[in-house]
Amino acid sequence: MTARLLVGVDIGTPARGPFSSTTPGRCAGKVWGPYSFDVPRPGWTEQDPVMEGVAFGLRDSFEILRTMGVEVTQIRASGGGAASALWREILAGALGAEVVVMTVTERAAYGAALLAGVGAGVFSTVEAACGAMLRVASGTSPRPGARAAYEALYGVYRALYPALRRAFQRLAETPRTTGV
Repeated sequence: MTARLLVGVDIGTPARGPFSSTTPGRCAGKVWGPYSFDVPRPGWTEQDPVMEGVAFGLRDSFEILRTMGVEVTQIRASGGGAASALWREILAGALGAEVVVMTVTERAAYGAALLAGVGAGVFSTVEAACGAMLRVASGTSPRPGARAAYEALYGVYRALYPALRRAFQRLAETPRTTGV
């Protein structure tokens, strides 16, 4: 039997922070990736390569989940970046899943209130509390043409880190004169 997991992604900061938890609320895993992808191509805005690199870093985490038998079909995005239609479109295409934004904007306080409701017996489980109180405000689905393009780009992205590993090591070993 495949366990049901809740996968969350904070896309409001430059660092990507995907995590997963079991439905009873136990942390099942958290992943962080140290590398990004910043190679421009014609037609990109300045932000697209960085945003796509972060999306591909998240995709790495989602691929790990897939090897565990977890298929991600919907992503509930939060944080300041979730307000960006471009960001949601990039995530949907790169991850191959619908990206939704919830009606709740004060997520931490709202989550604490839901947990308090479970603890006080207002709701029988965290799932019941979320089902009763959380609503999707909007969703962004992957566009078929963009999905194919992101598949090709993801292959290039996956090849970059191994190809550049020695260069990254040399950069790390190079003394800095500016104190950076």
